[in-house]
Amino acid sequence: ENYMKIMQFINDGDYDAHVSFGTLKDYFEEVRKRMKGFSTLTGDFHVYSDIFSEGRPAYWSGYYFTRPYTKLLSRQISSKLRAVEILYTVSVGVVKKGNYQIP
Repeated sequence: ENYMKIMQFINDGDYDAHVSFGTLKDYFEEVRKRMKGFSTLTGDFHVYSDIFSEGRPAYWSGYYFTRPYTKLLSRQISSKLRAVEILYTVSVGVVKKGNYQIP
């Protein structure tokens, strides 16, 4: 009920906004209507906590207790991929600096 009041307040106001309930599918359909293409984010998405309480992380993510082999494999592959990305970047720089041709 409170959500409806807030949504009505925003929709009736002069905010140049319309708020409504929707699903994840609704969201991505709207994004695709407004944008031809959009960037993606890649990298390490494992949960970390830098907030500590009484010497322990302030929350429990369950990271080390569920699917340990998959997480180990993910870490190892991420490490190898990052090393290859760095090697590639350095190699391209060396080739460009030395006026070599990249095949």
